[in-house]
Amino acid sequence: MGAAIGINISQYIEDEKTNNYYILNQKVTNMYSDEEYQDMFVSLKNKNILLNEKYTDRIWIFIDKIGYKRNIVFDLDLRPQMGEMLKKYTLVMFCKKMVEGITIQNKIFNIKRELFNTHYLDKDYYLSYVESIHIEDNRYYDFLEFLKFANLDGGAKYIELLDNMPIRPEKKPRDLPCYQSIILFDYIIDDFIKTHNIGEKIKYYPVLIWWKLSSIIPLRPGEVYQLPKNCIFEDNGKFYIHIERIKNKFKRRKLSKPIVKDFEIKQETYEIILNYISFIKEFDDGEFLFSTNVLQKCSFTTSRIGDNTSKLTHKLMETIYKHFLKEVVEDIYGYHIVPLGQRKNDNEKIKMGDVRHLAIINMMMLGYNPLYIMELAGHTKLETQMGYYNHVETFATAKTNVLKNMIMKNKELAPYSIDDASNN
Repeated sequence: MGAAIGINISQYIEDEKTNNYYILNQKVTNMYSDEEYQDMFVSLKNKNILLNEKYTDRIWIFIDKIGYKRNIVFDLDLRPQMGEMLKKYTLVMFCKKMVEGITIQNKIFNIKRELFNTHYLDKDYYLSYVESIHIEDNRYYDFLEFLKFANLDGGAKYIELLDNMPIRPEKKPRDLPCYQSIILFDYIIDDFIKTHNIGEKIKYYPVLIWWKLSSIIPLRPGEVYQLPKNCIFEDNGKFYIHIERIKNKFKRRKLSKPIVKDFEIKQETYEIILNYISFIKEFDDGEFLFSTNVLQKCSFTTSRIGDNTSKLTHKLMETIYKHFLKEVVEDIYGYHIVPLGQRKNDNEKIKMGDVRHLAIINMMMLGYNPLYIMELAGHTKLETQMGYYNHVETFATAKTNVLKNMIMKNKELAPYSIDDASNN
C-alpha cells in the first residue's frame, strides 16, 4: 500500500539544447515542516490569493480567478488534528499542485462530508460506510486524495477500500463540431469582412475579431472581448497584439518561459482592428476595444445593454454571437445552424468555448512543442491540454480530406459549400 500513498504532482523540465521536455512525477504526502507550510501561507498572502493575516484563522478567504472573494472553512473544532491537516492539504493544492481556489473549496467540502460520513475514520463504522458508497462519485476521489496525503490514524482501511473502486469517472474529451463546419464558418467570416462595409459590420466586430484572433491563438473569449483599445502595435514591420491572460493570473509558476502576452498577428488582422478603432473614435472615447456604447450607437437591439460604457460581459458577448449566427450565417449566407451532433447537410454550431480548443489542436497538428502550446494557452499544467490529443487524428484526417477536395475541384475562389466536404 505504501507505493499508493501521496498526491501525484508533476514538474516539467525543458532541455534548451535539444528542445526536448521531460515530465517528472512524484508523490507528495504531509512531508513539509511547519515552517515550510507557514512559508506557503505567506507566499499566497503576498500574491493576494489569500487575504488572511493569520494561519490559525478558522476561515480562509481567497480571491478566485475572476476576482471574487470566497471562503474555505475549517470548522472541525472537535477534530483539531484533521482541521490542521485540511489546511496543509489546502496549501499543497495551491502551491505545489497549482489547483484553482474554487476547485480546492469544492474539494474541502467533499472531504469534510466524507469525514463526517465515516465518523472521522472510525474503524467501527467501516462496514456501514461501505454500504453507503455510490460508485463513480467524484467526491470519493477527493476524499481518497486527502487520505493519501494526510496518512491519518484509521485511514488505511478507507484508502484500501476506495483505492480498489472505480470512484472517478474517466474525463470525457470535449465534443467539437466537425471540421467541415469549422472551414465553412471561417469562410463566412472572411467573406463577410471583405464584402460588407464597416457600418454593416460594426455591431458584429466583437465576433469577427474574436474569431480572427482565437482561431489562431488559443485564447479564452474573455481575453478578447475585454481587450483595451491600445492592444495592437507595430514593431519593425511586424504587427502584434498584447493580451492579458485572465486565468491563474495570481499564481502562475514559471516554467521554461514566462506566459506569452504579446502575439504576432497578420497585417490583415491588424488593419481590421485598426479600422474598427478609427471608425468608433468619433463616438466612443472609452478605454475598451468593445463597449456597450458602441452597440447602442449601432442600434444593437437588446434590453440588457443598459447605460454602462465599459467592457462587454460574457452574457452580452454571447448575445452578439447569437445575432451573428441568425442574421449573418443563416439569413445572409443561408446556412441553417444545428446543435452539435445533429449535422447532416447543415452547419453544426460552433460554441465560443470551442475555438480555443481548435487553435490548440491546430498547433498540435503543426508539431509545436507541447510546452510552447501550454505557454500560449496560459495553462500551468501540461495535463490540462492532454485531452486535446483525442481530437488530433480525427481533425487531421478531416482537414486533409477537405483540402484535397478543394484542390481537386479547384474551388478556392468560389464560395465554399458544406456539401462539398460532405461528399468525401
